[in-house]
Amino acid sequence: MAILSSLFKKFGSNKKDDGPYLSVVLLLRKSRFRTQEEIQRANLAAAQELDPTAHESAFFTVQKDQVTFVKSGSLLVNVLQAKVRYTPPALPEILRRSDQASRDAWEQHQAWLALDLLNTKDVSEAEGLAWLVRLSKELLDSECTAVFIPQLLRTLPNNGVAAFGIDLMLRKILPEAISKSAK
Repeated sequence: MAILSSLFKKFGSNKKDDGPYLSVVLLLRKSRFRTQEEIQRANLAAAQELDPTAHESAFFTVQKDQVTFVKSGSLLVNVLQAKVRYTPPALPEILRRSDQASRDAWEQHQAWLALDLLNTKDVSEAEGLAWLVRLSKELLDSECTAVFIPQLLRTLPNNGVAAFGIDLMLRKILPEAISKSAK
């Protein structure tokens, strides 16, 4: 547990202005605890997608019981895993604005996994969300009904095109959506 404490002390909090953490949530059909090894493989795969020469030592995962921290270059991510439905306060609005595939994904999920960026001191919102979305893509499997991005109130159903949607989001939608929300 000492390594977890030292990581948090070193990277601190993202609280620039007491705003919310940057997060990406995977909605899951059933609960399945992701091991340290699974999360580390995803972390390294996401890093090597950006830079094929990325060295494993800059990208590591520490897990103790239900607490998981992921170090991704200069970013520190907390991985939360829950065996209950994810119900954000804005869920009625999210469902109202969603297409049928997204509403179905929300209805079918029974558990969730969240990736929360703990430090945003040296990264823009776009860069932070892009990393979280990229990491979530590496964690996608058949048990994931959707990827949800709370800051954008956007749900990407995992109906065979989520990975494509994530790639599109990383290239075009994410930068545009963040620039509009900043105005």
